Amino acid sequence: MKKSFLMLCIALSVLSSCRNEKKESGTNVPETDNSMYLTRADTVAATQLVETYMSHVLKKEYADAAGMLYNVKKGSEPRLLSNGELQKVMASLRCIPVSGYRIEHLTFKEALNNEIKCSVQMSEDRVTKWVFKPIRYLGEWKLCLKDTALGD
Repeated sequence: MKKSFLMLCIALSVLSSCRNEKKESGTNVPETDNSMYLTRADTVAATQLVETYMSHVLKKEYADAAGMLYNVKKGSEPRLLSNGELQKVMASLRCIPVSGYRIEHLTFKEALNNEIKCSVQMSEDRVTKWVFKPIRYLGEWKLCLKDTALGD
């Protein structure tokens, strides 16, 4: 009885140690395709883009704010908004009375998949959320808006 109990304990410890090795070996594989190494300077640069954008919006400098935005589609490089896209963004900004904002959350994942979430004060009792998508392309940060229609 003692021998079978001892054998059972040994078998369970061998099995559990094999499971732990598999988990550890799976996490040791480096991600090379989309990995991004950030420094404090990256966080500051991305945050400053949002702060500059929102500063333009608060001053009702809608053309300057819209002029900061880029579009990025999967598999292509970021591009500034077209004239039509600029007009749509400026028209949207004119319709939204912004009296203040607060950066709530920053998430950095990959060069083309990050987000900065802002709480935007529209009036004393009305708040909305804007989600920006800062991307790093060729070592430079560009500002995009999250677009749920594109799967963002």
